[in-house]
Amino acid sequence: MISRNAHQRQRKEPVQGVTRHVDNPEGSAIILAVLLLLILTLGGIIAIDYSNVELKYTRNDIERKQLFYYSESAGHEVAYDVDKTTTNDYAILDTATPIIVTQISAGTRISNPTATQVTNYTDTAWPVNTGNADLGSLTDREYAYRVYYIGLGQMPKGFGADFSSFVYDISTRVQETTATGIEIHSAAIAQGFRKIGPKS
Repeated sequence: MISRNAHQRQRKEPVQGVTRHVDNPEGSAIILAVLLLLILTLGGIIAIDYSNVELKYTRNDIERKQLFYYSESAGHEVAYDVDKTTTNDYAILDTATPIIVTQISAGTRISNPTATQVTNYTDTAWPVNTGNADLGSLTDREYAYRVYYIGLGQMPKGFGADFSSFVYDISTRVQETTATGIEIHSAAIAQGFRKIGPKS
C-alpha cells in the first residue's frame, strides 16, 4: 500500500524535472535583451521616418507661405505703380466700361471681360515685373501681374465733386519652378484697389 506522502512525491517529481529543464536565467536575459534592442531599433526607425516627413511638410509650408507673402507684397507694388504712373499704361478711356488694361502685347486690352477671363489666374498673357522698368527696379524676384479696372466706386468723404473713385482688381502670381521650368509651387492673389483722381 502506497502512503499518501509517497504519492505526493511521485506527483511532484515530473514538475521538478520540467522546472530544471527550462530554468536558464542567462538564456532568458539574452532573449529579453535582443527583444529590447529590436523594439528600440524599430522605434528609432519609425521616429526618423516621422521626422523626415514632418520636415518635408514644414519645408513645403514655409515655401508656400513665402510665395503667398511675396505675391501679396507684389500686389502692393503694382498698386503703387498704378497710382503714381503718368504714362498711358493704365489709362482709362471709358470709365463706364470694365477692362483688363495689362496684357503682354500692346493694344490687346480686354474690354468687358467674361467671368472666366477675370478668374483665369494662370493666364500666360500676364506681363511680368521684369518687363516694367518701374517695377523691375523694386524687386529681386519675378512675378506676373494683371490690372483689371472694374468701374467707378463710391467716393469717400472729404473729396469734392471734381474727383472720382476708380476701382481696380490687382492680381499677382508668383511661381517657383525647377531648373527645367516645371512648376513646384505657385501663389496667386487678387486685391482690391481704389484710386482717387480728377474726373476725366
